[in-house]
Amino acid sequence: MEMKKFFGPIVVFVLTVTFIMMPVVGGLAKAAEPITLNFVSFVPLANKVEYKQIKSRFIDRVNERAKGELFIKVRGGPESIPPFNLGVSVQKGVIDMATIPTAFFDSLVPGANETCLSDYTAWEERENGIYEYIRDMYKKAGLYYLGRAGATEPGFFLSVFK
Repeated sequence: MEMKKFFGPIVVFVLTVTFIMMPVVGGLAKAAEPITLNFVSFVPLANKVEYKQIKSRFIDRVNERAKGELFIKVRGGPESIPPFNLGVSVQKGVIDMATIPTAFFDSLVPGANETCLSDYTAWEERENGIYEYIRDMYKKAGLYYLGRAGATEPGFFLSVFK
């Protein structure tokens, strides 16, 4: 029971951030060399809730499942690239992935910040076509939208984009 109380706030916080990637990753999958994706977070990597509890689990899981064919390399937090510059840094190929709140790059993807107000869960968005609509919004900006997770409490809006 204690873990559930601890995990809920962690999930809520993490779900307010964004994962975005360059769309070229699919084309790189055919390369003989392992693919390395450079990742930067908008929060310091020492942040126990945002980075250590969730992102490290995601990154470690991806790296493990990729079996050496793909590797996500953590380049740092806001000391590496200022948070409000992360969206443009992904867009221009300086880095491949970033976690940032949608409000930090709404000028790149008009309407991105409004997606956090969705009444649908991430799973419902994939079923009803909203996912494809949001993915098209990101594509126009040269970014690739992977998805988002839902809130842990009714009425609490948040977004995760990869």
